[in-house]
Amino acid sequence: MRKKLQNKRGFTLVELIVVLTILGVLAAMLIPALQGYIEKALETSDIVNVRAAYMQVLSDATTGDVTAEQTVQLKQGQDGWQHFDPVTIAGITHYADEGDTDNWKGSPTAHGTCRVSYVEGTGVVLTWSGASKPQPAPIRPTVDLTENLHGILKNSGLLETDLKDFTARGKFYEIDSSCPNSTMVPKVQEQIKKDSLLYTGTWDFRKIRSENPGRYLFWTSVDASKVDEGTKVPVLISKEHEGKYYITTMTVTTSTLKKTGETYNVIGNGIDNRGALKPYITGTEYTTLEDAYAAYADMVKNSYSQYADTLPR
Repeated sequence: MRKKLQNKRGFTLVELIVVLTILGVLAAMLIPALQGYIEKALETSDIVNVRAAYMQVLSDATTGDVTAEQTVQLKQGQDGWQHFDPVTIAGITHYADEGDTDNWKGSPTAHGTCRVSYVEGTGVVLTWSGASKPQPAPIRPTVDLTENLHGILKNSGLLETDLKDFTARGKFYEIDSSCPNSTMVPKVQEQIKKDSLLYTGTWDFRKIRSENPGRYLFWTSVDASKVDEGTKVPVLISKEHEGKYYITTMTVTTSTLKKTGETYNVIGNGIDNRGALKPYITGTEYTTLEDAYAAYADMVKNSYSQYADTLPR
């Protein structure tokens, strides 16, 4: 006995297109209606919240606190009332085309606010205003964490000119970014690009006695000139000849120019020999600027959050 072949034919392309078209038409019909229901629910919620605020302010005024006020954050997604006209909130009835009245100022806006206050002789006043515009986040420069920071000093030419004698004899020197009227600082700044870590904050190149070459860089994202003497700030230290980095804290101090008597704030003041430097380079050693900066940023966020906005990235 032969078995009848079962018909396993699926949908044809035409049938699929017809079904999708029908679904599209239904969606086009239902989505606006659904959006309308959602907007009506949001407007209803706003009216309920403003009524509650009205009653609270009226209650406070009745007990003598005529300065009390409430601000309600609106949830509605469209300007004006889409589903209510007039709107009655406690003792205030307002029509859409009525404009401002003694008790009603402005009109509701999408995600705006309603300030509920009390005015003697008038009663409760509803003031509607637009949503506050979000402030754009500050633009931070993107830092090149692969940069050779000591290359900045080398490229300035100072090691072969102004610092030649100091380098040859192993003498101590320092170049503070905040030093006024310095002839060397501008030459270093010419080599600092906008994506350099040194583009922000305070930096200090210095040669340590009894080390060869003994060149170090101290950097903080904090502008030392804008904090008081004695303030502790996070600091990143870079040791040139070994390519090592350290994270520490230092106290901002005041340095005085011998010739003019001018004072300015610095980091690392008085650190000119191995003994003075040692306490600051005994912690974790980092072998890349990227790792060191990540540790620096963590220190700022966790222990010096007041300087979080100084971080360049």
